[in-house]
Amino acid sequence: MIGTILNAVSIGAGSLWAMRTQREPSDASQQAVKLGLCIAIVWVGLEVCWDAFGGGLKRIMGQLGLMLAAMTLGNVVGRLLRLQKGFSWLGQKARHHFQSVSTDGVSTLRGGVVATCVILFCATPISILGALIEGLSGNPRPLFVKAVMDGLAAVSFTKCFGRSVFISVIPLLAFQGTLTLAARWMEPMLHQRDLLDPVLRVAGLLVFSVALVLLEVKRLELANYLPSLIFAPLLVWLFR
Repeated sequence: MIGTILNAVSIGAGSLWAMRTQREPSDASQQAVKLGLCIAIVWVGLEVCWDAFGGGLKRIMGQLGLMLAAMTLGNVVGRLLRLQKGFSWLGQKARHHFQSVSTDGVSTLRGGVVATCVILFCATPISILGALIEGLSGNPRPLFVKAVMDGLAAVSFTKCFGRSVFISVIPLLAFQGTLTLAARWMEPMLHQRDLLDPVLRVAGLLVFSVALVLLEVKRLELANYLPSLIFAPLLVWLFR
C-alpha cells in the first residue's frame, strides 16, 4: 500500500504548504506540471500494459484482440450502468460546492471534506486503477503520479476549506487501501489461472487514456470502460 500511503502524505504536504504561504503557482508553472504529469501517466500506463503482453507475434495479436473485445464489451456494460454519468454527477456536485465556497468564503467540515475533497480524491478512474494495479502487480507508480496531482489539488482545497482537508486522508486510505488489499487477495487466484496479465493489459491502457483526457486530446468516458477489467480475464478463460 505504499502508493496509497504516499498519496495520503502528498495531500497532507499540499495542505501544509497552502497554510504556510499565500502564493499561488503561476499559470506557466501549472501548465508545465500538467504536461509533466501527462507524460508520466503515458509512460506508466504503457509500461503496465506492455509488460503484460508476452509470447510470439501470433500470441500477442490474440492477446490484443481479446483486450479490445473486452474493452468494447466493458464500454457497452458501462453505458448501460451509466457509470460515467454517475462519476460526472459526483464531480459536478463537488465543483459546485467548491465554487460556492470560493465565492462566499464559507466552509464547513462536513461539506468541505465529504462533498468535495473525498469525491475528487477518490471517485476517479485513476484512483481505482492505481489501487488495483498496485495490488495485482505490486507496481505503485500510477498512484505516485496521482499523489502529485492530489497534492497540487490539496493546495487549492485548503485555501477554501482550511485544515478540514486533512480529514479527507482517512477515507482515501480506507477506499484505495481496501481496493489494493482486495486485489492482492485475488492476485494468487488470477496468477494460477494465467488470468492476471489480461487485467493488467486493460488497466494499463486505461491509465494511459487518462493522459488523453487531461490533455483534451480525446473526450473519453473512462468510467464506462471499468467493467472491461472483468471481461478481460473472462474472455481469456472462455477462449483458452
